[in-house]
Amino acid sequence: AQAIGWSYLLARPGFYAPGAQARSGTLVFLGGGDHSATLSDLLGRLLRSTERHPLRVLVSSAYLPLAHWQALVTDRGRVHCDLPDPAPLYSSAALAVVRCGFVSYELALLGVPAVHIHTSTVQAEIAHALERLGAGVALPEAQLDDTAALNNAFERAAALVPAPLNERLSPGASRVADLLEHIYAQR
Repeated sequence: AQAIGWSYLLARPGFYAPGAQARSGTLVFLGGGDHSATLSDLLGRLLRSTERHPLRVLVSSAYLPLAHWQALVTDRGRVHCDLPDPAPLYSSAALAVVRCGFVSYELALLGVPAVHIHTSTVQAEIAHALERLGAGVALPEAQLDDTAALNNAFERAAALVPAPLNERLSPGASRVADLLEHIYAQR
């Protein structure tokens, strides 16, 4: 048996909670590895683009120290580190720019339009699939240095109004548990 697709997505319960809160600003998260150099460049561009404020920056403890990022962002946003439950932060943003990964699925569950930065073939497939769903815009990492391409991706993503997928999907954990019980019972 296979557990493939949105119906089996193992996201935390907070990503399935209904949320009708006001959204503003831009969420920025480039993943759990150390993406300090890329994040510094991207934040420099976003800090000059006031229509994207306030910034909600999520970093990992693998990055430069939190104080470094808060000093860079100053009063134009807030920096968070290693959140145990990022769902409230994600759902508060009007737009997101993220390195394509599980966060991309979580944002789609919440209906937050995003620019999905991809570097690998698998990430590109996910980013383009989310783009076809109307949940975001795919952007190759190589285009982060291209101001026109980056601005175009932001404008396209900001124009999206994706329906939160959590409104029509139930948590995948119960389906996976049911599948495992069924497999175990057949032994």
